[in-house]
Amino acid sequence: MTPRKLPALMLLLGGSLLALPGCSTSAGDDLFDCESGTCDVPDSEIEPHPCDSMLLDFSNDEPNQRTVNRLDDAFANKLFKAEADDTQPCPATFEDMVEKLKQTDNSGCNIKSFTVSEQGELASQGDGLGYRVVTVRQCDGRDDSDVLFSAFGFHDGDGPMGVDGSGLPDDVEVMAFDESSGVYNYYKALGDGSVGFFGNSKHYIDEGPAGPGLTSVRGCGNCHTGGGPIFKEMDSPWVHWNPDGGSTLVSNRSEAMGSKGGLGGFEDIIGRGHNKWNKSRVAHVRAKHNVAELLRPVFCPVEVNTMTGSKSEVKDSFLFDGMLSRADFHASPQFAEELGAMGRGISVDSGSYDLIIDAIGQDADGLGNDLSKPFSFVERSAADMLYIDELINAGLVDEELVLDILMVDFTRPVFSDARCGILGNADVAALELPENEEDQTPDAIRALLVDALSDAPAGTAEAQLVSYLENRGADHQATIDTFVAACEGRTDTVTIDETDVSGFQVDVMKLRSMQRHLVFDHEDTQRVGFEAGDKFGIEIRTFGDLFRALTNVAFKPLSVYEFQGALPSDDIRMVSGPTSDLLEVQRDAHLSPIDCQLTAGFVPVAVASSGENAACEAQNSLDAVCTNVSGSGNPLDDSCSEGEFNQCVQQVCADDEFCCSTDWNQFCVAKVDDICGITCD
Repeated sequence: MTPRKLPALMLLLGGSLLALPGCSTSAGDDLFDCESGTCDVPDSEIEPHPCDSMLLDFSNDEPNQRTVNRLDDAFANKLFKAEADDTQPCPATFEDMVEKLKQTDNSGCNIKSFTVSEQGELASQGDGLGYRVVTVRQCDGRDDSDVLFSAFGFHDGDGPMGVDGSGLPDDVEVMAFDESSGVYNYYKALGDGSVGFFGNSKHYIDEGPAGPGLTSVRGCGNCHTGGGPIFKEMDSPWVHWNPDGGSTLVSNRSEAMGSKGGLGGFEDIIGRGHNKWNKSRVAHVRAKHNVAELLRPVFCPVEVNTMTGSKSEVKDSFLFDGMLSRADFHASPQFAEELGAMGRGISVDSGSYDLIIDAIGQDADGLGNDLSKPFSFVERSAADMLYIDELINAGLVDEELVLDILMVDFTRPVFSDARCGILGNADVAALELPENEEDQTPDAIRALLVDALSDAPAGTAEAQLVSYLENRGADHQATIDTFVAACEGRTDTVTIDETDVSGFQVDVMKLRSMQRHLVFDHEDTQRVGFEAGDKFGIEIRTFGDLFRALTNVAFKPLSVYEFQGALPSDDIRMVSGPTSDLLEVQRDAHLSPIDCQLTAGFVPVAVASSGENAACEAQNSLDAVCTNVSGSGNPLDDSCSEGEFNQCVQQVCADDEFCCSTDWNQFCVAKVDDICGITCD
């Protein structure tokens, strides 16, 4: 087989694409989707095409030489297979592509572009700032999520690539949806007269990238970890997506970029793209029969988003999983209708926010000490949420099962080594779905997980999940309400510049700083509390190691965070043990689900019962006693449910009415020990 010609390493002014159609590649035996009729078909059986010599196969270490006629998306069909007069027959630059599309893809077009820059807010302060543009080309009656171009190298300076110029870069990245196989195909113009085909969506979730670079085999799979489009700020106010100069940049290149689009519409486009791909994705993963792979985005982030809050509120999606609140219009309307909003934000003092960011040395890459929208943080991605919706639509999981999983270590909604690590349990990793699809139900999956984790030691995340799965109808709302009330009730303070500020607010800012360390994967940051081990085939020492193991990303977790300006930096350091220093945060730190104090390691919580558990009907059942005294109370451990327990409860309630009339919490558990001599452990 003829070796593939490799392009020269490119220096990309303004940085590589952050949001949408990054290049992707894939490896493995199945080079192309079998539904398209080209899976494992040798070159000798593929019709040759004149453009094969310039459309290079980066989907595998052993590339095919006949690529064009293996592909069936609008990009390949309009750019390479279609014929046009007086244009390059095999266009390899953005400008040549635009010229050919004017003839081959020109019916009823609606072309919109969206600009992004982590530095765009500095446009009035200096030259050389980088911009990237995503262009949606909707023509010939196709959906606006079918073909998307990403161009970069624009800057706030003089010359053709400046905002005020009219030039286009030679290299451009493209993602195009193939209706026949239900996947996105990924391409990149390489700047040397060739275009690379970097595989499709299924390749990314199956194999992941082979290297860290844009032009590595499966390279853009480092960012497109879920196989679909990326819009990292899938929530208003889109802090980096309305840069100064963006409208001028697009209008000066209207032939290629159309007009500047609204970001609310862009959210809709990305959502439709995910929904199309998710139908194929769920079917593809389901056919493998592996439970852990099917549920991976429920347990652990495959992608993440950036959200901004305010100086006066800590948003709910920072405190716990965004799936629990569903306040955002784009994500899981079905989930919202079934469950309502379980979570809410917590009000804080805006003046204290300013004092804290000054004290921790926060810097927004030349913008002062904050971005134009304050309190940027990392949250669960809309992509993962929409995948979970499709699991629900397919009847594989239900809302209760999803909630039971998300509530494990729920105060670490994104970076939970405890919840993510359950997928690394050998018994869980080996679980297989029933052979017949009609038997692949939420109850079947629930039973498989319980069986696999039945021997989990008490106090572990695995044991917590089993307790939720076995206690059907667990009252997760009560657990969240208890946590929020504890946070709102904190009265401890930290003195900054002779002013007392909320200890809760200081802890939140420390945790937000820790997020930045996590997403940029600093080498000196041994983050969460893993013990070294080889249970994933690699040494697990940090959350980054875990993320790599679970998402097939071999080099850098969360590579979508390419630019330091995406999140503010500060002087807070990661340390290995407990600390009260304002400029230190313990690795693996999070807010305790019980008292909202900063803690480390997994913290189990008692299972709050909604009274729907059949075991509660037995009058000598611990769950029954606790549920009867308080419908929203926290049941004690089952080890306290036998013998003299009922009489003990009466003694406890006689001693302190709170335990029967208000809540049955850890205070009441201690009284069981003190008054009755029964230890609940």
